[in-house]
Amino acid sequence: MTKKAATRFYEIMTELFFMYDPAGLNDICPADEYAPEAGMLLARPELFIDQQTLAQGIYATCAVCFGARNILSPSDEVYESLAKEILFAREVCDGMA
Repeated sequence: MTKKAATRFYEIMTELFFMYDPAGLNDICPADEYAPEAGMLLARPELFIDQQTLAQGIYATCAVCFGARNILSPSDEVYESLAKEILFAREVCDGMA
């Protein structure tokens, strides 16, 4: 992935986190509130092997950053949906010239 594509992927991930909002922050925080979590996930490429692994990684990252009591339960479908969107975004960004 080119540097430009990687930057765009990071931006998209941040936007997707904000849209899916596993910590319930988007009504009180700025749109870049989830930027650190997106960066933490990007630093762990082993999580991007499949949707389920990434969903678990998203939950774990949010649990570390916000506390497990302050986010949606690990069984909530938001993590699978978010993971699916992120994997799709990565494919699109990988194809950028």
